[in-house]
Parts: sequence; C-alpha cells; structure tokens
Amino acid sequence: MINNPAGKIRLAVYTTVFGALWGLAEMFIGSWLHAVNFPFRGALLAGFGAIILCTERTYTPIRGATFYTGLVAILLKFLSIGSVKIAPAAGIFIETVIAEAILSALGTGKAGVWLTVMAACLEGIPHFFVTNWLMYGTGIFGAYLAVVKGMQEFFGLPGNSWKFIVLLWLAGHAALGTVYSVLAVRTLKYLEHRDHG
Repeated sequence: MINNPAGKIRLAVYTTVFGALWGLAEMFIGSWLHAVNFPFRGALLAGFGAIILCTERTYTPIRGATFYTGLVAILLKFLSIGSVKIAPAAGIFIETVIAEAILSALGTGKAGVWLTVMAACLEGIPHFFVTNWLMYGTGIFGAYLAVVKGMQEFFGLPGNSWKFIVLLWLAGHAALGTVYSVLAVRTLKYLEHRDHG
C-alpha cells in the first residue's frame, strides 16, 4: 500500500489515464462494433483492455491499481452511446477482477501478462452464455440453435455442423488471445527498454 502523497498522486494519475483510455475505446469503438454486430467484438475489446491493464500495472505495481483502472473504464462505459451497457460493463468488471488476481499473483513478467490477456479474451465465452441467460432466459439458446440450423440448411451443411461452428467460435477467441498476448509482451518489453535507455 502507498503511504506517501507522491505515490498516491502517481497511482491516481496512472489509473485514471489508462482507465480513461480503455473507457474511451469501449465508448466509441465498442459501441460501433456492437452496432454493426462485428464478430468476436467482445474478445477484441477484452484483449485491448487487458493490454491497457498490464501496461498500467507496470507503472504502478501495487495491489489494487488494476482494479481502480477498470473502475474508471466502467464509469466511462456507462456514458457511451447505445442502450446495451450492463453486459459490457459486467464484462469489464469481470476482466478487471481476473487481471487484478493474476497480476497480483504473478506480476507483469511474461507469464503474468500472457495469462492475463489470454484469460481476458477467453472470459467472453462463459460471459456470453451467462449474460444472455440472465437477460433473455433459457429460450435464447433455442433461438440461437434455430439460427444455426437455418444456416446449416441454407448452406447444405450436415446436421452436426453446429459443433464445427462452436469449435470455430472457441478457436477464434483463443487465436485472438494469442495475438493479443504476444502484442502485450512485446509492448511491455518495448516500454521497459525505452524507460531504461
């Protein structure tokens, strides 16, 4: 815990700046991605957010810094355009809690950063099912299944092709997690070299 005034100011500034950066991305880019129903939009935003959280943690490596950064992003998300805010805000909160736990345990080394970003991108999978169930009830899954069956019939795909579609969806999240993890590790390595000359 920070006990000196300068440290508290540093914590407040960095968590606010990085949280605002993530929140603004959620406000504008996130709202646009939801409006156009862009595939893997949750994982795309989660990966970006995780990089923000890991980067901020390198500047204020203390417990709670990641959590404060996420809270700023959540506050800004509620100011964004559009009506769908609860589910994305809940996703930001869950991602923040996961990142705080991992970074507090492992730090901002390669393993900690990689696991944080990958977990953030994969979090969207259970989040999707839970939030849809809470918002629309169990009937929503029947609607999704009907859409998948309609696609199967339209394209002349076999009856069990839904398994392939689900597998492709899971693989897409994992692939984005891998790309973002590599980007996060390289970003932090670059910042470390730059700060140390």
